[in-house]
Amino acid sequence: MKKLLLLFFISVVVIHSQNRGNVWELNTLEINFNNSTNTTITSTTNTVSAQSSIADTEGKILLSYDGVNLYDRQGKIVKSNEKFAKAYNSVIFKKIGCNSKYYLFETKAIRTPSTGRQQAINVIPRLYYSQFEIDNNGNVKVLEEEVLYFDTQIYSGLTCYVNEEKQKVWVIVRNGNNIFSIEVNERGPEKHNSSRVAEPKIFEYFIDGVNQFLNVFNEIKVTPQGDKLITFIQNNRFVTARNEFKDEQGYIHIVDFNKNTGETGDFFSQTKIEQGDTKVRLFNPLLGGVKDGKLYVAIKTKILPFGLPPEHILYEYDLNSNDIKATEKNIFRRNRTNIFDIQEAPDNELYIAVLGQPIYTFLGKIENSNVTELLNTLTLNITDLPSFPQSYFKSDFFFKNLCFGDVTEFTSDLIETAISYEWSFGDGNTSNLEKPTHTYANAGNYTVTLRVEDINNVIHTYTNSLTIKDELTSNTLPKEVFICSNGEPIEVDAGPFETYLWSTGETTRKISIKNPGVYTVKVSNRNCCVGELKTTLIENAAPIIEDTFYDEFDNTVTITATGNEPLTYVLDSSVTQKNNIFNNLSFGEHTVEVIDVNGCKVSSNFEVNLTIPKYFSPNGDGINDVFKIPQLRGSLDFELQIFDRYRRTIKSFRNEEVLWDGTFLGEQLVSDDYWYFLNVNGQIFKGHFSKLN
Repeated sequence: MKKLLLLFFISVVVIHSQNRGNVWELNTLEINFNNSTNTTITSTTNTVSAQSSIADTEGKILLSYDGVNLYDRQGKIVKSNEKFAKAYNSVIFKKIGCNSKYYLFETKAIRTPSTGRQQAINVIPRLYYSQFEIDNNGNVKVLEEEVLYFDTQIYSGLTCYVNEEKQKVWVIVRNGNNIFSIEVNERGPEKHNSSRVAEPKIFEYFIDGVNQFLNVFNEIKVTPQGDKLITFIQNNRFVTARNEFKDEQGYIHIVDFNKNTGETGDFFSQTKIEQGDTKVRLFNPLLGGVKDGKLYVAIKTKILPFGLPPEHILYEYDLNSNDIKATEKNIFRRNRTNIFDIQEAPDNELYIAVLGQPIYTFLGKIENSNVTELLNTLTLNITDLPSFPQSYFKSDFFFKNLCFGDVTEFTSDLIETAISYEWSFGDGNTSNLEKPTHTYANAGNYTVTLRVEDINNVIHTYTNSLTIKDELTSNTLPKEVFICSNGEPIEVDAGPFETYLWSTGETTRKISIKNPGVYTVKVSNRNCCVGELKTTLIENAAPIIEDTFYDEFDNTVTITATGNEPLTYVLDSSVTQKNNIFNNLSFGEHTVEVIDVNGCKVSSNFEVNLTIPKYFSPNGDGINDVFKIPQLRGSLDFELQIFDRYRRTIKSFRNEEVLWDGTFLGEQLVSDDYWYFLNVNGQIFKGHFSKLN
């Protein structure tokens, strides 16, 4: 984005540890936290006022969302809320274990037509999510869009906590008295935990006498160390046709939070903020924990006596106190002014957006129990500061490229005055570089330790865990496959991955190949590990059947074939043998296959006809002693009848071996001609033969 005018610098002394939130875009204003000693505020063009955004590890904006449109780093719209009202809250975070995929979670309502006074009743927020993939050139691909997580009303509050150590993100929302913690891991959104918290009273409201839904404004935050969860809630109800607010109450709830399981502990503190149109924001500027932190709450009072306008007040509370309410301190109070947002920034400072009269419209910073004005923003209309998972600002160091075989990169911006680094990668290897790289010899879990020495010779020690994943090796693609010169294409299977790109251009798990050569496929798994697999297709010459000889007398067939031996012979897909001669064949058409040692095959058809003798001589000499038709066997359905010249049935056969010795009722018949009638599978044969004694 084009920079027009450098406005000023803010000196800081604490260095942020990660850069994913290091650039804030606010209409035509950009706040850049990348500089180690100065935070710069610069006038820009082609920017939006981001409700939420995310940057890469160098602090460059990847995605910005203003509650309506999602923009890529060039300012191009990649997603638009066409059927939804503007999102109440949203958060963007990187998919666990994947450097190229991102989730957007948001609470918003479907836009419905307005009908006079009742236009306000169409806002029922629910939780939706979308998933995106960003390539190396910054191009954004929508993978999932506007997925409804569960069909229940969700208050507008939304936050998330990134647990890098356990490789999961907790997306946290509130519904009534329930807090939902939704686990998002390498597989995507999973189960949710539901923990009840202490009441606020649930109101109903009415418009023109019609009972309508609860109107709730809600905020949620998790402490950077992930041990406490704080919710803020305001309840209203309408009781007149003029939509007047009544029974307005604001609450603060503080509960224990388990960053590993997403569960909340028992409710232990409830502070009731004074009645009024409450806009409650956070946060704790100290990274040392809730016990040492401060809580900041912004409220708007009702109209004051004598027609004076309402006031916006910023209260400070000591979360270390046993009586949090008793520590309430007024640190900012103005009328005709709205405190629109409070957000912790990567420099560990707490920024505030104030909108009111000209001299009271500014971007400020909360420090030392006071609000310091940094820049008048009258013409900028800043109402939202970008939201980020607070845990992004907590990590001591970070790393990327966690797939087996990758060169893993380690980065730390922990201490500006560091004079030495000592990395231990958890596998016995070490480095003294500030930003080392390391390739792990084996997949698995490793504990990485970093020891940093500053200019005062103070040693700082930090520990983090990482997992090197080895899912790409579990593929089903063979190194070599063989195809026969006369064969059909072969199907090859790359294995269970998330994406595929074959050298043929196909993007499916399985493809069919026929031409000999090398085939490659680029695959990625759900952890975004990318690898390339290959197989070589080798062509084999198919065997050749040179002759199929049928011997009617012996009822045999002899197959003469050549090919890569040993050869295997298969008759009618049922009889398999190494011998090339098949005996006792049945009447009809047969198929013979010859298969070589590589599995290449060739087939040929041949026909076996009936061999019906013209005569037989049952004289006991062992030659033609019986009348027989050897091809009537197997699964043939046939019926044979033999008659004498007087049309008397002498012998009948039904689906059995045909052998007649020339007798009738136990006596040899005289030499004569005899007739037969044969039905084989509906095919009729008839004729005569002679009996010679």
